Amino acid sequence: MEYRSLTYLFLLLFSSSIFADIAGITIGGAVWSHQPSGDMAYGKSSLATDIDFDDTLDLSTESEGFFWLSIEHPLPLFPNLKLQATQLSSEGSNFVTQSVRFGDTSYPVNTVLDSKVSLDQMDAIFYYELLDNLFSLDLGVNVKVIDAEFSIASDVMEEKASVTLFVPMLYAAARFDLPLTGAYLGGSGSIIGYQGHSFSDYQLNLGYESVIGLGVEGGYRVQALKIDNIDDIDADVRFSGAYLGLFYHF
Repeated sequence: MEYRSLTYLFLLLFSSSIFADIAGITIGGAVWSHQPSGDMAYGKSSLATDIDFDDTLDLSTESEGFFWLSIEHPLPLFPNLKLQATQLSSEGSNFVTQSVRFGDTSYPVNTVLDSKVSLDQMDAIFYYELLDNLFSLDLGVNVKVIDAEFSIASDVMEEKASVTLFVPMLYAAARFDLPLTGAYLGGSGSIIGYQGHSFSDYQLNLGYESVIGLGVEGGYRVQALKIDNIDDIDADVRFSGAYLGLFYHF
C-alpha cells in the first residue's frame, strides 16, 4: 500500500539524519519489476482449491519500490545495521472455467475473479563485515517481517486471508570493487527453512559509485516463500525480476 511505502521512506530518512554524524550511511531506493508465479490454498476443508497464480488468477507483472538504509560504525563488537522496506503486490482478473473454493467461499464456474496478492515487508539486518577491501564479505542475521494478504472477489462475494510472519534468516553479502573505476559486482541473500516452511530473498547486482557518493545500481532480485498450514494458508510463491535504483553514500 502507498501509505506504507511513504512511512518506510520517512523512517529511513529520519534514521539517516540521526546517525550521519557518527557512522557511514548509505541510503537508496529502487524500482523492481517483478513477475509472480506459484500457487496457494486457504481453508480448513480438504476441499480448498490449489489456486495457480498464472492459470487461475492471471496475476500481472508489477513495478514497485524498495528502499534501504545501511549504517556501518567503527565499534567492532556491535553489528552493523541495514533496514530495508519492500512493497510487493500483484493483481489479476480472469474468467475461470472451474469452481474455486477459497476459505468459506465457493466461486462457481464461468465467473470473473478479481484477485490481489500482497507481501509487504520490512527487514532488519544485523551483520558483521568480515572483509573490507577490493573484496568485501558480510555475514549476519536478517529479521524479516512479512504482512501477507490474499484476496479473491467476484461481483457478489469476496474472501480475504491474511497473516503476519516474523522470519529470522541467515544473511550473507559479497562485493567486488573493480579497481580505479567506481564500478562493482555484488550479491546478497537471506535464507531459512524449517518444518515444511522455507523463505529466501536474494539479488545479484552491478553498480557504480561516484567520488561524491552518488551511485546507481541495477540487478536481478528473487523472492521465494513456502508456508505449510499457517493460519489455514498453504502457499508456494515466487516473485522475480530486474530492478534499477539510485543510492547515496555519505
